[in-house]
Amino acid sequence: MKKLTASHFNDAMAYALLEPEFNLFLIGDLENYGLESENVSVYTADTWTGGTLPYFILDYRNNFLFYSHTTDYNKAEVAGFLSGFQMRNLSGKRELIEPLIPLLKGLELVPTYLARLDRPTSPDDPAFPARRLVPDDIDAIYALLKQIDEFFSMRSKTEEENRVDIMSSMTNEGRMYGVFEHGTLAAVAGTSAENSMSAMVVSVATLPEYRGRGYATRLVNRLCRDCLADGMKFLCLFYDNPEAGAIYRKIGFKELGQYAMVRSIESIKSIDTH
Repeated sequence: MKKLTASHFNDAMAYALLEPEFNLFLIGDLENYGLESENVSVYTADTWTGGTLPYFILDYRNNFLFYSHTTDYNKAEVAGFLSGFQMRNLSGKRELIEPLIPLLKGLELVPTYLARLDRPTSPDDPAFPARRLVPDDIDAIYALLKQIDEFFSMRSKTEEENRVDIMSSMTNEGRMYGVFEHGTLAAVAGTSAENSMSAMVVSVATLPEYRGRGYATRLVNRLCRDCLADGMKFLCLFYDNPEAGAIYRKIGFKELGQYAMVRSIESIKSIDTH
C-alpha cells in the first residue's frame, strides 16, 4: 500500500468530497490532523501514481474507514492489508464493506443507517437545562457510557484509553452536551470529526432509569442547532433501530443509505453475556 503524505492532501480531500457524508470522518481528520500526524494515516493502492484515487483506507488510532467510489475495487488487496492490523473497528458504506467480511477472520458486519441534517425541523426548548460538558465532567461521561451496551468498543480498551478518547472528542475533534439529574449525568450527546462544513453526531446515550423523558431528542436538537449556528452546513449520524430513526427524523434528519460497522465476534459474545 502507498501511504499518503502532505503533498497528497488535495487528492485525498477531492476524493472524500465525492460523497462528503460517507467520508465525514476522513474530512474531519484531514482538517484536524493532516496526513503526517501520529494519529492519522491514509493509504491507497501501490499502483496509484496520481489523479483520482482508486480507494483509500483511513487509520485513525486503529479505527479504520474504507471508501471507494466504485464497488469494483481489489478486495483481496484491501482485506490482506487490513488483516495486518489489530483493528478496533472498521466502517464504511455497506456495499463496500460487506464483500470484505468473508476475507477477514473473526469479524461480523453490523448494518446501520446514515442520515443527514441540514436544518432542524423541531423547535428548541430554551428551558431544557442542557450544557456543554468540560474536561471536569470526564468521570461522569465515562460512568454513563460504560453502562450502555451499544458502546461495545469501549470494552476492548483500558479505562485510561477510554478517558483519552473522551477528552479528545471534547477538545480536539468535537463537543459534548449533557443534562444532569440530582448530580448524576443522565444523558449525553456529542460530535466527532468536526470540520469547516460538518460534524458527526456521536455518543448519544441515556441512562436506563432516565429514558422516556425526551432527553436524547432535546440534546441532539440543541447540539445540532449550535453547530449550524457556528457555520456548519450539515450534520450526520448513524442509527440502527426504528425507534431511534423516528426520533432523528422528527428533528430533521433524512436517511442517505446504509452504512456498516464491523466488530469482532468476541465483542459480540461479551455483550451477549453481559
